[in-house]
Amino acid sequence: MIGTLFWTLFHIHALILTNIVQLSPNVVLCYFQQGIYLTFIGYYSLVKELTTLLLMIICGLWSIMNVRSMRRVRESSTNIKLRLYYFNCRGRIQAVRYMLEDIAYIHKNVDYKEDFELLEKRDEIWSQHKTNETISDPFHNLPVLHWNDTDTFAQTLTIGQLLARKFNLYGKLTSSIVDQDLLHGYIDGVVSCAYTDVILNSFLCIGSMVDFSDENNLMYRLTKNISNVLKLLNNLLKKSSTSFYYDQLEPTIADYFVFEAFTIARDYHHKLIPNEEDCQELMKLEQIMKERPGLANYFNKDLLFKRFTGSLTESEYLAKLVDRHK
Repeated sequence: MIGTLFWTLFHIHALILTNIVQLSPNVVLCYFQQGIYLTFIGYYSLVKELTTLLLMIICGLWSIMNVRSMRRVRESSTNIKLRLYYFNCRGRIQAVRYMLEDIAYIHKNVDYKEDFELLEKRDEIWSQHKTNETISDPFHNLPVLHWNDTDTFAQTLTIGQLLARKFNLYGKLTSSIVDQDLLHGYIDGVVSCAYTDVILNSFLCIGSMVDFSDENNLMYRLTKNISNVLKLLNNLLKKSSTSFYYDQLEPTIADYFVFEAFTIARDYHHKLIPNEEDCQELMKLEQIMKERPGLANYFNKDLLFKRFTGSLTESEYLAKLVDRHK
């Protein structure tokens, strides 16, 4: 568009300074006015004036674009109220909690708080709340995220991915990944692996009270799979040129979920963690994530629940496990 404007202005003098005379119905004579280009200085002055006009038009268009950009920034800075609702345990939502803590710290227009459904009173209260869709969502389950008191979203991955899209936690395109949809696919693959194969399987082990001393137990095989998956996640992170997955300079939703997957497995039982040489990158990721101001504040306030799940047998089961931590 700029090029078109330039050449239009550059040749407009040909239209202004041209005389057109019709000699006959099919013959037209065009000629420049005499004396216009007798000197180079005269022509130079005309070009200079046209160039000045062109620059004024370009600056005007640039100013309009900037004003529109500022309007978008103001629109995006509108206050946002977020309310997470879940049980008072670590649970499957913990990775999203980390995301929300960072989001609220970075984006000052975000008002974030978490409300809890108390496990201690679930027999009295949860049975009533479960059928109340303003509390428990259309699926009658937790977690749910209330957005500005107007929208309610359910399911852990759905909430996490919504936040990632809204707050740019899918990362930026790189020299190796130049398509936004492909980048989202890579990131979501890591998220799904960490959530399904490590976090949920760890809870399944707790719920089934896996005996780590009985290698013949069918559920024991699941513990080995968790360890193998963490090793794969470590190797994938090792391929990145940065501290985060897929060469990102800042953490994405994938890094939050892997951070939680690694730490929850380690906090549960050391046998879920690969050998030290096979989890070096995950250990580095844990340290970096804990140093982020939003998360550092979260841990300094000791807000991380010690209880993993809502299982009634969890406390007794963990107490019986010997040598949980090296």
